[in-house]
Amino acid sequence: MLILTIDTSCSQMGVSLNQEDTILAEETINNKKTHSVKLMPAVDNVFTASNKVIEEVDLFAVVNGPGSFTGLRIGVSTAKAFAYTLDKPVVGVNTLDYLARCAANYNGLICPIIDARNNFVFFSLYRGKERVHEYKVEKIDWLLTLLHEFDEEVMFTGDGVFVHREILKLGLGEKYKENAHPLLLGKPSFIAELAREKYESGQIDSDIKVFYMRKSQAERMKEEKAGKACK
Repeated sequence: MLILTIDTSCSQMGVSLNQEDTILAEETINNKKTHSVKLMPAVDNVFTASNKVIEEVDLFAVVNGPGSFTGLRIGVSTAKAFAYTLDKPVVGVNTLDYLARCAANYNGLICPIIDARNNFVFFSLYRGKERVHEYKVEKIDWLLTLLHEFDEEVMFTGDGVFVHREILKLGLGEKYKENAHPLLLGKPSFIAELAREKYESGQIDSDIKVFYMRKSQAERMKEEKAGKACK
């Protein structure tokens, strides 16, 4: 099965082309301000590097959130367009599941975190390939309180590490661990592994929705102003 993966959810954009368990080509760019202009060239690059054409793809896979509102829309709309045009299946992969899978070889508690601004993070908890906590968006202090309930080391991964590294280290001390740098922001070929699992279990997304988890800052500010006006 030939799988094209797309990730535009966070600061790093990633694209890969995978044949079963083999990575044919992979490209990452760490600058979310360029996702809209660099995604299609990256897709072209992986096909050129692998000597494949897009018509050969059997399954399209896209990371559909949580993460950057704009980035998610870019990736999901592109994957859906490919799948619709070529009449091929497409699946969405949760960002936190994807980041956790990149650390799944760690024998302990894994906590992927995505920066949600204003000291908030998207997160969940995993052991190996199994998710053991619901998807949540909370303040970083709330997450620390939760993690203090676990008397063990915690492996962090995701772009939230760059924003909250110091407070996590201070709060957890020697229990703080960090995924290897090449995998910290994800490796797009891992998306293919999750996508194949979903496909083989019949979880095909005919109309993928972006998994925002919460409203945008603009929407929240608008509701706040409306609430004040009604008082």
